[in-house]
Amino acid sequence: MSHVYIVILAGGNGERLWPLSTPEKPKQLLSLIGEKTLLGLTLDRASILTDASNILVVTCERQEALIRHEVGDRGQVVVEPEQRNTAPAILYACQRILAYDQYATVIVMPADHYIDDNNAFFKQINRAVHLAQQYERLVLLGITPTAPMTGYGYIQYHVEKGIGAHLVTQFHEKPRLEIATNYLHRDDMLWNSGIVIGQIQTFMEQFMFCAPLLYEEMQGYLQGLFDYECLPSLSFDYAVLEKTRELLVLPVTFAWSDVGDLRTFLNIKERIHKSPEKLIQLHAENNIVQTDAQTVVCIGVDDLCIVQEAGILMIVSADKVSMIKDAYAAYTQQQLVATGQLEELEMPPSRAEALDELS
Repeated sequence: MSHVYIVILAGGNGERLWPLSTPEKPKQLLSLIGEKTLLGLTLDRASILTDASNILVVTCERQEALIRHEVGDRGQVVVEPEQRNTAPAILYACQRILAYDQYATVIVMPADHYIDDNNAFFKQINRAVHLAQQYERLVLLGITPTAPMTGYGYIQYHVEKGIGAHLVTQFHEKPRLEIATNYLHRDDMLWNSGIVIGQIQTFMEQFMFCAPLLYEEMQGYLQGLFDYECLPSLSFDYAVLEKTRELLVLPVTFAWSDVGDLRTFLNIKERIHKSPEKLIQLHAENNIVQTDAQTVVCIGVDDLCIVQEAGILMIVSADKVSMIKDAYAAYTQQQLVATGQLEELEMPPSRAEALDELS
């Protein structure tokens, strides 16, 4: 697969898994299996598909040193001058690939997903590569739902007979539980894996057609006409995938998790390590912990995530883990005020309301 290139998106800020992760140590650098990080596991998968010289890890300047240390000789590190979301990051990497291989097929994948069967992954990626080359379309991997997940995006599709994949008809954002339960029992819904495959020319054509302003401004940046920070901040889903009329989805069944929140990370880690029990629960259930304490006792409380890191103790209800970003923002402001770097400001109503819910 000499013309196959992998683009790994590794520029996240780490706020969703705080305090385990921070912008200086984002979640893709958290250890999951022994010393192996989420990014390390992603590089392992990429290495079975192509050579290290064809693996591009896209990150930001603040994380460059950490990412370079993790990647080592297993790929190239591409540093964005500014974080501008996933659409500019993917286009920036594609421009690099196009400059030295116009016949490339590109596989875009996030650095923070967990897949425990690399052989099944390899087979499905091979299928997607052949589809992308044969039909000259972008191909998105769709995961067959196994539970009514409210933290995942969903793909609705129309069955296309005879080509081995289906036509995407609509994207659905993270649904409420009752809607996710309905999706689970439908035969035209898949989880959005965020893994996209296409020929380099297909990627460039879709950027030109679906996001012309971004494409033109990227060319301007490459010609030195203005700064990278002038590019619009757009997700790839919004800028391209939701607008293209020729997107295919390939249903796959391998076990997959988007490690998008603290609860998911802790559940995966507990399942992998199966460490000796340090949690005692009395009239309590579904609590999960990661602390330095030898024993944690929960009495009369359910569905809590309890983590301790760098002097911070986080206790959050499982259904409120999406609010950890707000807690991190409040903590950051508190630290700035405490150190005299920022005068104390009145919180906007939305932030104050979020903290009220947390308390």
